[in-house]
Amino acid sequence: MESPISPPAASSARRWTAIITGIVLIALGVWFLLETFGVVSIDLGRIWPIFPTLFGIALLALGIATRRNRAAEGQIVVGVWALLSGLFFFLFSTGTIAWGEIARLWPTFPLIAGLGLLLGFLTGSARDWGIFIVGAIATLVGVVG
Repeated sequence: MESPISPPAASSARRWTAIITGIVLIALGVWFLLETFGVVSIDLGRIWPIFPTLFGIALLALGIATRRNRAAEGQIVVGVWALLSGLFFFLFSTGTIAWGEIARLWPTFPLIAGLGLLLGFLTGSARDWGIFIVGAIATLVGVVG
């Protein structure tokens, strides 16, 4: 049975995963160190969207670095979803938009889903027209809604 990821691509994916994991662990260590010494006091209730945002950036970087396989296509789709959702929720957690407005902004969710699927279609090696159609419809619902 043939592996969906070729050996060079798998090696590249492992290298990128190790790099991203290292950066995340170092950043968390610096954050906890600064918190311990009282240099910064960060309210997690306000900045929690940074976690899906950083996760999305990491998946996008991994997907772009190991392009041209089905796993990378999925990483790009989920990376876009996480990145855009995190950025969207930053608007609420920082008070830029009131939480009560989320019911009015529901079209943002199908828009984010559609954009992720369309980007996955455009960057994927196999042109899966089902992904394109669902992505286009979700994007249209988000724009018109």
